[in-house]
Amino acid sequence: MTRPRTPLLLTTGAMAALAVATGCAAEEEVPAPPTMTASSSSTMAAPSTESSTPGAIASNSAAASSASTSTAASSEDTAGTESEADAPTTSATTAGPTGGGESRPEDDKESAEASVTAEAGTGSDEGDDSDGGSVTSGDTADSGELASARSQARSYLEFTGFSRTGLIDQLEYEGYSNAVATEAVDGMDIDFDAEALQSAESYLEHTAFSEEGLQGQLEYEGYTLEQAAGAVAAVGVDTASEAVESARSYLKHSGMSESGLIDQLEYEGFSAEEAASAVEGLDVDWTAEAAESAASYLKHTSMSRSELIDQLVFEGFTTSQAEAGVSAAGL
Repeated sequence: MTRPRTPLLLTTGAMAALAVATGCAAEEEVPAPPTMTASSSSTMAAPSTESSTPGAIASNSAAASSASTSTAASSEDTAGTESEADAPTTSATTAGPTGGGESRPEDDKESAEASVTAEAGTGSDEGDDSDGGSVTSGDTADSGELASARSQARSYLEFTGFSRTGLIDQLEYEGYSNAVATEAVDGMDIDFDAEALQSAESYLEHTAFSEEGLQGQLEYEGYTLEQAAGAVAAVGVDTASEAVESARSYLKHSGMSESGLIDQLEYEGFSAEEAASAVEGLDVDWTAEAAESAASYLKHTSMSRSELIDQLVFEGFTTSQAEAGVSAAGL
């Protein structure tokens, strides 16, 4: 950039020298020079007019010339300093190539874009987990969720037996995704054969099962065929006593005929011999069962006496049991 030139101020000595050169009288009074500005590096005092002799004029001329040169140099330095102070300042990170003067706006823009690109690349590298050497915040959150799912799974296993699929389904019901639930369960050391045995024992504590019925229930809960069969064999089902218990349970909740109860036990998986033996061993008033069944039908539908007797016979009661039952029901 071109630096502005500062106009030079002529001192009294310089004006006197100019007067000698142009032939003006030495005795002519030279007006006092204007006051120097504050930007000048030195202030010259106006010489007395009484010393305007030829020798003094020559001496003053030389001094004036030297002072003028000093003043010009000082003014140029001052202007240069002001110009450099006005020049735009660029940071070290975005400055263009040095050595060619001031940087161009295009260079600053390109340098700034390169800096931003470099910073973005650095941020991307920090989140890269391709080599397994770093863990992102997302991975940390997933790990926390996985640990929570496993903790939840352990709490379930402390109270009851679960199959693999049953435990995954339970975790999904609790709000975990299928992926998290599956990884949580598969990452645990679970003996599902032992879980199947625990489930089988729990079922037998609360209700009566035949061997076939218990295995079917375990498979329904998600255990494999081998796991269910192994559990049934290990638990040792007493089918005779289970058949009796199951028969009593049915009679407690509904009126049933003798033949109807035997059919129901066979449907539950007991053999014909086990079912018949269990029913025969019970002390049952079949006429009272007919009356209970008749009252239940009348409670839910409107039927004539003959229609109700026919329905009870269809259910397995004898004709005499049906007629007595309908009469006891008040029809």
